Amino acid sequence: MSAADITIQSLEVDSLVPHEDVIRNKLLQTISNMKNHKAMHPIIVDKNSLVILDGHHRYYSAKILGIRKIPAILLDYKDERIRVGKWFREVYGKVPNGFMSKFEGEGEVCIDFLGHRVCSFSPYSLLWKMHWIEESLAQLGIRVTKNPEKGFEPPSLSKDYVVDIAKRGLRFPPKTTRHMYEFIIPSRLVTLDELI
Repeated sequence: MSAADITIQSLEVDSLVPHEDVIRNKLLQTISNMKNHKAMHPIIVDKNSLVILDGHHRYYSAKILGIRKIPAILLDYKDERIRVGKWFREVYGKVPNGFMSKFEGEGEVCIDFLGHRVCSFSPYSLLWKMHWIEESLAQLGIRVTKNPEKGFEPPSLSKDYVVDIAKRGLRFPPKTTRHMYEFIIPSRLVTLDELI
């Protein structure tokens, strides 16, 4: 697949299925940008399930602004050149003694996080537990950043699992999945007038 083979289509916003929540401040910024520039980059969508792979902030912004159609690049999520990566967590700051012990527990899916074994009964619930830990650390002034290469490793997710969670109406925490493409996806701004 080359950039020439990838086309931008206009899809009904209500037909799309998100799989992640969004970050409130980034959502507000995206809404502002869309209002000011009257344009947006296409989102990336699985052509079979209509699950959004990338572009959740743009999708939710369009919904909030009452935009009925959104520019999208449709891809076959089953394509082996599309992979689901991870966002590792790096923690900056001193975590208080005993803080992490309240997050230890039983379950079938476990990770090592800040020297503690954090478990839950599914990757989905473990990721929300990690998100809650990150939010609690932020309230203590401890910064947790996500990057693609180093830090504490979250559980792996398969493409089928991502689609299943989305189709069940559930949402992963923001920036859970990191989709990687072994081909170039063209970057083009689409004016909102083009979508009518």
